This record gives sequence, C-alpha cells and structure tokens, in this order.
Amino acid sequence: MKKNKYITFLSMLVLILSVSCSTEEDTSSDTKAVFSYVTDGFLVNFTNFSRNAEEYQWDFDDNGATSDRSNPAHVFPAKGEYLVSLTAIRGDQTSTFVDTVRITGPNIKIDGDFTDWEHVEYNFENPEGSEGSLLKIKTFASGDALNFYIEGTPDMNLAVMNFYFDTDNNPDTGHLSWMFPAASGAEIMGEGFYNSDDPAASSGNVSEYAGPGGGDWTWNTMASFAETVNFSEFDTNDGNKVIEFSISRDILGEDVGDVVNFALTESDSGYTQIGAVPAFSTPESAFIPIEL
Repeated sequence: MKKNKYITFLSMLVLILSVSCSTEEDTSSDTKAVFSYVTDGFLVNFTNFSRNAEEYQWDFDDNGATSDRSNPAHVFPAKGEYLVSLTAIRGDQTSTFVDTVRITGPNIKIDGDFTDWEHVEYNFENPEGSEGSLLKIKTFASGDALNFYIEGTPDMNLAVMNFYFDTDNNPDTGHLSWMFPAASGAEIMGEGFYNSDDPAASSGNVSEYAGPGGGDWTWNTMASFAETVNFSEFDTNDGNKVIEFSISRDILGEDVGDVVNFALTESDSGYTQIGAVPAFSTPESAFIPIEL
C-alpha cells in the first residue's frame, strides 16, 4: 500500500513539473524576423510574427516602397512576383526574413459591383479639357477575358460603340483609322449597341479585318456580342457615369503577345462620334497599350 502511494506522489510531481515547463517564458534575447501575408487583388496585408524586436524595416521590392510599421498593408502596382523582406531590429541585433509574394490581381466580376476595381490603376485618362463623352479607362486581363472599367460624362450611353484591337503591335498593318492618326492598325473590331434596359440583350458583332490594309473598311464576322462580350449596368462614381464589361480573350487569336493596343469609341444613335478613349482626331491620337 505504501509503495502505491509513493508511485502516485511521483506521478503527480512529474505532471506538475511538465505543466510548469510548458508555460515558462522564453527569456532568449535572440531577434528573429518572420511574417505571413494575405492577398486581396493588388492589396496585401502583412502579419508580423517577429520575436524580440523593437523596430521593423520592410522592403516591398516595388520601386523603393518601404514601411516601418509592424503590420503594414501595401498595394502592388501589377501582377508578378515580389521579393519582400522584413528586417527585425533590437539594439545592435538584426534578423532579416525574405519571402516571395505572388500577385495575381483582382477577381473581376462583371456584376455592377465596382469595388473589385478599387486598387486597379487607370491606364489611360484623356487630357483635361478634352471634348467627348468618354473620360478614362481601367483594364485588367484575367485568364479568359479582358476586363474594362470605363468612366464618362452623363452623356455616355454607348448607343453605338466600337472597340478596336491592334493584336500584332504593328500600327502600319490592319485597319488604319482616321480617328487615330498617330497609331492604329486594328486587326479586330467590335461594333454594337448597348441595351441599358437589359445589358444582357446588347447586340453586335466582333469581326476580323480582311482588307488590304490602310483605310479600307472590310471585315469578316467572327462572333456575336452575345458570345464574346458581357456588360454590367451603368452606375456613377464621383459624378461620372461608369460601366464595366469583359471581352473574351479567344477573339485575339493564339499568336497574340503580352500586349495589345486598344481604342474605344462611342457614337449617338445617328452615328455621330461623341467620345473615345483615347480622345480621337488629334495629331497625338493613338491606340493605348493593354498588358495581357
């Protein structure tokens, strides 16, 4: 009986010592840097798990962008991989942790909720004082579509719209438009009518240039808007009228490179030109590049 009591006492002592060891504070003075991150489109929130540090230095590998905050957030400008480093500092002790942050960009949905464009930069704005209904544009290329966000004046209705793609990056081939004398050369054109009452019922066709080159207006129909283009409804942003739409990447063909050149024009129901991005009919008017 005494032997069993002795064994029980030793077991309790071992349990107490085990609990005490697991809650003992780490008194090491070694400084250790480490972080994790969560991406939301181009926005990245960093969580700092560094140990025994008093100061922090972040380098986002983004044109010299840095931070000294413990848990910073950073908006990256484009898709790609960035070598982000965190240096944790305590007195004369330093530790640096480096990790690759992969930015794939936002998940754009053509649904009339424009918040997914928040951290996408405008890639073209017409100069102040330019006439016309179309003002500026954001673009983002996803795996299967080119996505567009357009801001315009209250007159923007897209009653008749034309979009153009120079897919071979050669402004001397394809259709050369008088509206963009500095550089055009469209191999692909879409022409149609936006239905503001029912965007899904918008009609039109996407065509491939079949002319000999220059200003000849000869096109072969490839697909309908119903097959290739998806529109949202109109909304407003700071007094500007806004719309988003997507165009299937399939229309660009298989040999397209990393960049295409683009223009969008708007006419009223009588086919009078009332707007474009970029602004048309100036000596500097040229298609704008879009990264794929």
